[in-house]
Amino acid sequence: MSPIRSLGNKIASFRNKFGNTGTNASDPPAGAPFEATGGTKIISGSDTYHVFLYTGSPQTFSVSGSPGSLTAKVLVVGGGGSGGFSADGVSGGGGAGGVQYYTSYPITNGDTTVVVGNKGANPGNGPTITPDGSINDGEDTTFGSAIGYGGGGGAHEFPGIRNEPGHNGGSSGGGSAYYFPGTPGGTATQPGAPLVSDAGGTNYGGTGGTGGNSNPQNPGGGGGGAGGNGSGGVPGNGGNGRAFPEYPGPVLAPAIPSPNVSVIGPTGLFAGGGAGGSGNPTVWGPSPGGGAASGGPEHGGPPAEGYGSGGAGTQYGASNTNGAPGGSPGIVIVKYTE
Repeated sequence: MSPIRSLGNKIASFRNKFGNTGTNASDPPAGAPFEATGGTKIISGSDTYHVFLYTGSPQTFSVSGSPGSLTAKVLVVGGGGSGGFSADGVSGGGGAGGVQYYTSYPITNGDTTVVVGNKGANPGNGPTITPDGSINDGEDTTFGSAIGYGGGGGAHEFPGIRNEPGHNGGSSGGGSAYYFPGTPGGTATQPGAPLVSDAGGTNYGGTGGTGGNSNPQNPGGGGGGAGGNGSGGVPGNGGNGRAFPEYPGPVLAPAIPSPNVSVIGPTGLFAGGGAGGSGNPTVWGPSPGGGAASGGPEHGGPPAEGYGSGGAGTQYGASNTNGAPGGSPGIVIVKYTE
């Protein structure tokens, strides 16, 4: 007769729980396999990338089955500022979005909210110009508590907003030129941004240049870039973008439009500053990393390219018909090796 198993029979309970061996033994259930989702997922060799572009809505990076020791290289880039509006002077170039880069961001189970910032808005043309001078500032990008501040817009130069400095931002906007001396660039705020602890984080953001001080060569100041400050005076080039070789354009091609593949290039360039508005027929820029070039007299330049890059300033009257050239939205990229 088999022994009765009951909570009151301590010896039987012990044998039942711990005495099974050999073919009667059972292994504990295996742990769930590692899985991560969110953004556009790219597998390249042993590396996996998750690329998050601007959508206008929060996104989610979800992880399950993490071994606990896994870390990622994470790039967080704010939206680039747009160039300043100009009715009768020369406006500043937009600052690039600020950049936070992490070399060992912990990948733990659960959901991380991702918000990719848009570029600064176009202030409009002469008949529809907005009274909100900050509209051309870029938006912040966040990955959990990591943050890349939006780039500062270029200084405007038109009746009602005159002689203002470049706007503060991750990388700041360039100053304007009309009455001399030109106005200064804004303050770059990304260098002081808080970092996630114990994740190997670094901030990058440059300062916009001062508007020109002589006539006729009086360009607006170039916007700051993640790899350098914008120029003041002649030339009014935007600050260089910064190279992050962990994220080469050709590898990211499945997730991004083809023109941006060449802008990022094999060295991973992001967040170039926009050129200041041209004070003469000379065209300034573009800056490495997608910062926009200025247009010639009374012509707006092309919009910024890549990600987190600043738009160019404009010259007397160009914004009346063309508006201020836009920056480019931010981006988040997560890269890890299992």
